[in-house]
Amino acid sequence: SMYASGQPALYTADKNSLPFLMDHYQRVATGPTSTFVHDLQYYHDTLDDTYMRSVEDKLQLPMLQFIDENKDRWGVDYLVRPDGPPFITLDVADKLRELGLNSKGFRELTLRLGSPVLVNDGVLRIALTGFDKKEHDSLLPEMLQRIDFMLSLQPDDPIVVKFLEANPFYAAAASVPSEY
Repeated sequence: SMYASGQPALYTADKNSLPFLMDHYQRVATGPTSTFVHDLQYYHDTLDDTYMRSVEDKLQLPMLQFIDENKDRWGVDYLVRPDGPPFITLDVADKLRELGLNSKGFRELTLRLGSPVLVNDGVLRIALTGFDKKEHDSLLPEMLQRIDFMLSLQPDDPIVVKFLEANPFYAAAASVPSEY
């Protein structure tokens, strides 16, 4: 994960190991990770060794329990069940087929619902970082409610019907699995 995102590397880092990470990224980083290199000094200066632990304890673990309890009802499953932050990644391809939406459509719908999530090729990613640590306790109930709302949607729900009527280009093409 060190190559894909700086967050997992920082999860196990402390201020004393950041110089190693900075040197490593400057030598091997490509693509989006090379952009991350420019932010490393900021992370070094602002690193809170308890932040990712708070993300895991106060957001991820309760959210995983909530997902475990509801995933069958929603018709989704983990792509891979995470063993640490910063993301929860769900396979929502069947849910998208059920709703008649492609990935871009579901992403746009969640944005309009005020719950933006990353969705691509039938995979939904819930980002858990970026929130102030002091707000983790108060954010969790709202996050769980929004996840439940968006994953409980049914094809005949007025919001889905109206969305597809207004945006037919977000309808899933039944014969093209990659549309999800």
